Amino acid sequence: MEIASLGPGVYAGEVVLPTSGEWRVQVSLRTTEFDNPVRTVTFRVP
Repeated sequence: MEIASLGPGVYAGEVVLPTSGEWRVQVSLRTTEFDNPVRTVTFRVP
């Protein structure tokens, strides 16, 4: 997926979800050579 920078600390990408329901997405961000924190975001698609 291609990600675009929208401003300082703000990024966006487009994805097509095949069905409605509750989705969980894991996001990781490399902050240093060794640190790569991962967060899980849950959201609902009607």
